[in-house]
Amino acid sequence: MSFQAMAWAVQLEDLPAREKFVLIMMANYANEKNVCWPSINTICRDTHLSKRTIIRIIKRLSELGLIKVEKNRRNKANWKSNSYEINMGVVGKFDPDLMRRYRAAKGEYKRRLLQELWVDNSPLVKVLLDQ
Repeated sequence: MSFQAMAWAVQLEDLPAREKFVLIMMANYANEKNVCWPSINTICRDTHLSKRTIIRIIKRLSELGLIKVEKNRRNKANWKSNSYEINMGVVGKFDPDLMRRYRAAKGEYKRRLLQELWVDNSPLVKVLLDQ
């Protein structure tokens, strides 16, 4: 368990309750490098949410830059559990809709959106520049 990852997930503001709950559960399984491997079924069991809901939440957390999903294969035919890297570079309050628009933007518009991502002096720009 990564106490730092759990403390970080708890302090995030403006994240819907279900997304925050799933992120905290992932942080609970994270190692010292903030990587975890819980299966979808494990997260479902821990949160009492449906498989479809968990898949949708994981996709959203990835789109927001809060986690990085790596699909792992056992062999060419079978999938192993995904691994999830928790991105603790995101701090404080953030605007999820603005981040989604940033990821889709190009050129000068992207640079202007990057400046808007400094919400309440929370430097989300670091996360976006590292990707």
